[in-house]
Amino acid sequence: MFRLAAFDMDGTLLMPDHRLGEKTLSTLSQLAEKPMTLTFATGRHYLEMKDILSNLGLEGYLITGNGTRIHDLAGNRLHVSDLPAECAHELLNTHWNTPASLHVFRDEGWFTDLDDPQLLVPHEFSGFRYQLCELSKLPVTGNSKVCFTAPHDVLLELVPSIEAHFGSRVDLCFSAADCLDIMPAGSNKGSALALLTARLGIEMSECMAFGDAMNDREMLESVGMGLVMGNALPVLKHHSPHLQVIGHCQNQAVSHFLQHWLNSPHLTYSPEY
Repeated sequence: MFRLAAFDMDGTLLMPDHRLGEKTLSTLSQLAEKPMTLTFATGRHYLEMKDILSNLGLEGYLITGNGTRIHDLAGNRLHVSDLPAECAHELLNTHWNTPASLHVFRDEGWFTDLDDPQLLVPHEFSGFRYQLCELSKLPVTGNSKVCFTAPHDVLLELVPSIEAHFGSRVDLCFSAADCLDIMPAGSNKGSALALLTARLGIEMSECMAFGDAMNDREMLESVGMGLVMGNALPVLKHHSPHLQVIGHCQNQAVSHFLQHWLNSPHLTYSPEY
């Protein structure tokens, strides 16, 4: 018996054009009527997700910033986790030998010193935008996460430097092949979902979750049914080979799987790629 469904957004619910398909929207509405508690667990900012759900007419709990913020259905903040002030100071004031761009997420929004319209492509349907600033002048408190963006091979070269500098003071994860997130230690979608379900009186074994990247791993591993997208990062499939793989986000595979689960759970599921 499942009582809660948790969904990653990019590469999972959203198609490659970063939009939600009509079949997916219809299925989510069906799921809410079951009833099933809907939870959207994403690296995106709360301000963006609040507007997305409002515009789509969806209602759900929000786990944003990869688990650093939890909000209830009324928009009340249930949990907050920030980078330690000294870590934020070092991230923003150290010269990292990399061409990757640096981005900072705070309750007020998304901040960067790089004016690159390509960064806004995944946010076209929501209208969410970065705010340009001198990063070293940002407050060192209240920063939920910092991320570096660049091609994957560039970010892989950066990882050892970050790990050597910070050790266990922060956690690192790839929320996408081109996005390396620096997180408060112990903050992830799985730990956030555990906090939320405890508050709701739901066991983690009563949850299903869908994801495609390494920032989804803890969540997928900790629920009763963790489902990996066919388009998932190879490293996620490698580290979680026991989890079921469904179809591609291009084909709205979450909807395809849920329709099977809702209507013919006694039959073997065949992914649609």
